Amino acid sequence: MSLFQKPMITIQLQSQDKFKLILQWNISKNNFHNTFIQNNLRGSKEGQYQEEFLIDC
Repeated sequence: MSLFQKPMITIQLQSQDKFKLILQWNISKNNFHNTFIQNNLRGSKEGQYQEEFLIDC
């Protein structure tokens, strides 16, 4: 059983601003592919990671 119903996902995706969605996706993708950030995540403990994640948001 999925977390969300398929029609609900479709409705939500169609209602999004596509330009903003692409822009934010590219920001997230570039951040994720940053090797410095990846190494920092691998080396940190889960609690520390969650704390830094909340600060960055």
